[in-house]
Amino acid sequence: MSATRVLVAYAGRMGGTAGIAEAIGQTLRRSGHHVDVIDAAKVADVTQYGAVVLGSAIYIGRWRREAIAVLRLLADSNDHPPVWLFHSGPVGPDKDVQQPVPRTVARLAKKLGVESPKTFAGRLERHTARGLLARWMARTKLSGDSRDWAAIKQWTVGIHDSLQSAGRPGPGLANLDDWTRRMAWSGPEAPLRDQGQPLELSPDRFDAVLFDLDAEIALDLGALALIDRLEAAGLTVDVISAGDGAEALAGTSEPGVLPLAAQRLHVQPRRTVVIGDALACVEAGRAGGFGLVIGVDRTGQAADLTSHGADVVVADLAEVTVLASAGSGPGR
Repeated sequence: MSATRVLVAYAGRMGGTAGIAEAIGQTLRRSGHHVDVIDAAKVADVTQYGAVVLGSAIYIGRWRREAIAVLRLLADSNDHPPVWLFHSGPVGPDKDVQQPVPRTVARLAKKLGVESPKTFAGRLERHTARGLLARWMARTKLSGDSRDWAAIKQWTVGIHDSLQSAGRPGPGLANLDDWTRRMAWSGPEAPLRDQGQPLELSPDRFDAVLFDLDAEIALDLGALALIDRLEAAGLTVDVISAGDGAEALAGTSEPGVLPLAAQRLHVQPRRTVVIGDALACVEAGRAGGFGLVIGVDRTGQAADLTSHGADVVVADLAEVTVLASAGSGPGR
């Protein structure tokens, strides 16, 4: 099946809405779609897209003019693609409150026959605030990044599901249910694993697994059992760092350690899994282009692991299942 080409257009002044658009784009790409993330001011034609996601910062109850222009372009089209709308901006105590839809936006959405915009919390920080009122608000307790990446990803997975059911699925790497759902990226830039779904690693997709764990976690029975299962399935396993162990390497806080480890094992980063409990580890795994980055949370820092680049966060390595190769016959 051919992938859907999706336009994710955004309009904003301070970068918060652009960040949400990028996260949506990454999620859809990881689901197999071809995605262009573009400033709404640069959108002149939508006819080449099979779906459109349009978002705007909402400020004092108003959408940005650039976003409304794209919405008009869609509404005036005789054969517009499926459209999803969102707006972002609320911070502080009201950050999770659905914002009223501006009258023009509501009218155009009705003309298109699409749902009202989804509200996402915004970001207000002193170094990005523009305008007198925004700069003043950024000096108050309203300051901070309130964006809910989990909510953004869950909404985007719904877009993918709608495209799939409408006959516009991405191509998948095995198939979307086997890949997007089971491999379960859940970093800020990718789809969520559904509650209760297994996290499964397959030697058909990966060649190696690199561990960078605190010694207590590395010696945990769950970790040792996982290593045994990985090796039994034919994956190469290496421990980059294990706390203060005498044989620990420099640690992933040093630039280039993970890519060097992959090079030493003669494996490609994109076919290698990184498993770590430190923020520096998951950040390095994401920056190094590794195929899957799993964060291990034993201290209540799941959100930080996610924001630093973990695709999946687990509390216990026993949550990870190892599949047999498709060519190895039945059993695991």
